[in-house]
Amino acid sequence: MGKAAAVLFITEIKRAHGVHEAIREEKRLVLCTEDGVGLTEYYLAHNDGMKPELKIKLTLEEDYHGENRLEYLGKPYDIIRTKPTEDGGLEIVAQRGDVNGPNQEKDNDAG
Repeated sequence: MGKAAAVLFITEIKRAHGVHEAIREEKRLVLCTEDGVGLTEYYLAHNDGMKPELKIKLTLEEDYHGENRLEYLGKPYDIIRTKPTEDGGLEIVAQRGDVNGPNQEKDNDAG
């Protein structure tokens, strides 16, 4: 069993203002359990150009609303995949992302 934690799911809200587009983020807090990314999953994803660094489990699948990004322990992540669990929950695997969004240049800090 992993350790209990909380995750912030991030949703981008886009609004057109003339020729400009305003982007605002909404963050939604959900309780979860942190779990380790297995070696097999890590290497399979790595072969596809991904680097899974976080696996969390939600107690209820309904707590996930299709977001592409999340924040965990103050760090941004991009969601790689989701998978329903047999007990009605949801497993989410993510890789480090960028606080400025998925289309921005990634920072190079190793932390």
